[in-house]
Amino acid sequence: MAFPTIHNCIVCESVRHEVGGKFILLGYYGIAPYVRIYIGDFTKPITLCFYFSGDPGTGRFRVNFRLRGPSGNVIPHNSAPAEGELRSDLGYSFFILFFCEPLPGPGRYQVSLVVDDDREYFPSYFELALGSSKK
Repeated sequence: MAFPTIHNCIVCESVRHEVGGKFILLGYYGIAPYVRIYIGDFTKPITLCFYFSGDPGTGRFRVNFRLRGPSGNVIPHNSAPAEGELRSDLGYSFFILFFCEPLPGPGRYQVSLVVDDDREYFPSYFELALGSSKK
């Protein structure tokens, strides 16, 4: 079993699966680490979607994500892990993971894939700032 090499993490609000295998990214913020998100109120939940993609892999894996705040502490979340079989004949792999919780405040955050409950892959970063992106 070989977990794939991950090459990027897109940060957006949601991803919708369309007919024909296409995906629509909703509320696109950018590709980590080139992401800055403006938050008006940190007491309210923020909806984030992390779309990790990379090379093909083989084997059965349980995948989730780990989010660390500016202090380095792990931020708990209620997102359930996904479990499935990777097939090398597809030529690629991707993982779509959702977060919807309040966050502690502005700063640099780290998101990583967590495989089989303990192995951390592809740490990526994004920034949260207080305010509005409308200037």
